[in-house]
Amino acid sequence: MLRRHVVERCIYAVDGDPLAIELCRLSLWIETMDRLLPFGFLDHKVKCGNSLIGGWFDEFNHYPVMAWKNREGGDKTHSNGVHFEKNARTKAIKAFVKETLTPDLRLVLQGQDLFQADSLALASGTHAEAIAVIKRMQALAVHEVEERANLYRDELLASGAWGRLKDAMDLWAACWFWPADELDVAPLPQTFLSPSTRTRNVAKRIASEMRFFHWELEFPDVFGRVDGGALAGFDAVIGNPPWDIAKPVSKEFFSNIDPLYRSYGKQEALRRQKSYFADNAVIEHDWLNYNGRFRAQSNYMSHAANPFGDPTKTDKSQARFSVARGAQTTTCTNAGGSNARKARDSPTKRIPTCTKALPTSTSTSSFWRRRTRCSVRKAGLASSCLRVFTLITARVRCVPCSWNSAGGSGCSAWRTVTRSSRSTAA
Repeated sequence: MLRRHVVERCIYAVDGDPLAIELCRLSLWIETMDRLLPFGFLDHKVKCGNSLIGGWFDEFNHYPVMAWKNREGGDKTHSNGVHFEKNARTKAIKAFVKETLTPDLRLVLQGQDLFQADSLALASGTHAEAIAVIKRMQALAVHEVEERANLYRDELLASGAWGRLKDAMDLWAACWFWPADELDVAPLPQTFLSPSTRTRNVAKRIASEMRFFHWELEFPDVFGRVDGGALAGFDAVIGNPPWDIAKPVSKEFFSNIDPLYRSYGKQEALRRQKSYFADNAVIEHDWLNYNGRFRAQSNYMSHAANPFGDPTKTDKSQARFSVARGAQTTTCTNAGGSNARKARDSPTKRIPTCTKALPTSTSTSSFWRRRTRCSVRKAGLASSCLRVFTLITARVRCVPCSWNSAGGSGCSAWRTVTRSSRSTAA
């Protein structure tokens, strides 16, 4: 019974592989097996998603202009194409940024009411409702598995407010991976908070393919406030960082088309690729999208910590709108966007964060170094109930913390993310 209680209140997990999620649930069920009790409901604790990519409540209602910095269409090295010319998609993206996005952004920054939709109120209200549902689930008896499942699905996942908030956060994340062949419906700063139906549909498709994971939305009981006080968070984060460089692997892609592809030499493989493209234009299109996603992910890792291009004290050279060419124009544009967001968010205090530089040996160090959100306090772990988050194979952009507001000066360690625990269980 004690193990059941620990799993119910303390363990959280995320992985991009659905099979890994099922194995994790199975492992937890075996570990907490009781012949007198049914298996517990774990859908709200162990979830499938990309732990690296997602939105945050203090960001999703602002256009992520840095999503278009250094973007390409996945065709810069596409020399054996049949239906698609080399660099055609990349040129289309650059033309979109120059001719459509930049003028639209300038018009927005010159306007009076930049953000009319009350997105922050939606996030705050939905988050509070989600926490209430989780508490009602925890109040049910441990053997009432079906009741817990129905409550979670009917009261939370089926909630209209929860769905609207998820769609808005999915759209924010989708901007970073918008396909080059659907730029005509790409979200723009002026229409970002009221996108068209076609734009919403494309964003939903991208979100489904990329499995965006929005931490505050998916784990509301973790990313709330403890009894109305300081921000909560994980007491410990256990994971395996992505040491390898993420890049397209032709053998991985084309093996799904030809099981013998891995056995081909380099020249034979290139010849086969062209043959696949000639036989089916969809294969070539999907190959370019596959390449483009990796390029977009690299851009996300570099700029997600500062998605609006605001000037920073530590990184003035990199933190700039890529759409504003020229030093003077860049400075004015950045300042205008930053001031507009601060004015818009003034009724609600932005989530305090702390910054910690990580070792440069990691392949994604540029992403991790710029800003790591962590739930840390110098007091360390308390002996009471701990919230533990384990990434089965994945990574995490850590959690918001109250470290700065608590009078601290920064993180004490990056390997073990800790917080003075405020127990939610007896």
